[in-house]
Amino acid sequence: MFVRPPACFVRRVFLIQQFLHALHFTGVIQNAPALRGMNGHSYMGARWRTLLPEKHPRCRPRNAPPVMAGIDGRHVLLLHVFFPKDRVCYSMSLMRFSIIIPAYNEGAHIERVVRDIDQELQKVESDFEIIVVDNGSSDKSPEVLETLQKEMSHLHVHRVVPNRGYGGGILAGLSVAHGDVVGWTDGDGQVRAEDLGGMYEKMRQENLVFLKARRVTRHDGLFRIIQSNIFNLIFHILFFTLVNDVNAKPKLFQRSFYENTGLVSTDMFIDAEIVIKALRSGVQVGEYPIVFESRKDGASKIGIGAGIEFIKNLLLYRFIK
Repeated sequence: MFVRPPACFVRRVFLIQQFLHALHFTGVIQNAPALRGMNGHSYMGARWRTLLPEKHPRCRPRNAPPVMAGIDGRHVLLLHVFFPKDRVCYSMSLMRFSIIIPAYNEGAHIERVVRDIDQELQKVESDFEIIVVDNGSSDKSPEVLETLQKEMSHLHVHRVVPNRGYGGGILAGLSVAHGDVVGWTDGDGQVRAEDLGGMYEKMRQENLVFLKARRVTRHDGLFRIIQSNIFNLIFHILFFTLVNDVNAKPKLFQRSFYENTGLVSTDMFIDAEIVIKALRSGVQVGEYPIVFESRKDGASKIGIGAGIEFIKNLLLYRFIK
């Protein structure tokens, strides 16, 4: 015997079908795990953005409403979507800037570094995030960062255990970054926050694809300066380039560039790797003069072993990779 389902049930099924059709129609990725965000309204930790109708010849955006969306990288969850009879295409705008700070046992000064960067970036950009990767720290870094994250809306702490190496920490941060401009800087306080802000402004004003620092004034000791000059001389000879100070940070770049590079280095060589891949892809490497301060606390983690490994990787990338 056929039993007619209740009208409310039929209506709910219809609405679900329409919603799924809408997701398919707009090309939205349905899988949206672990939505999170720093600014604006939040739901389940999501950052909300308004999607406006895209002006495209095949689309008819007249009187089309904006759409609220929770964004996690390229994963999107649409809520309260209303599609008029006119065909509408929606475009997604990600966060404008993500800066990644790898930190391993930097508890002595990571708070000062994060606060300075947050203060400087607010002068030039309102839509940004600071991602601190706590790379298996065994000091007070986790406690300091947890307290800061509760206070600072732009800060996101991403903890990885065990330590993945310097480059591994950066790669972990890049995997959760949302900015259409992304980059990294050190967490030891040697890079001034105002230089990072100036670099981001230059990126935006000149629409650059890749911009790196160049340490024109250095206060980190004679040994480090000589070591750096040797590295750069070898780099110039092997790769026939005039790019200076290959290991200098910050390094900032467009998301589209990063997604095509396929970075793999989990050690200090990640700084050289991204420059090499920029040169090979024909991307102009911009440089920005900065002042490099002395390290206030702790010891440098770059020793003779790291230097030998760096030179070995240069040779591999020149003749094999």
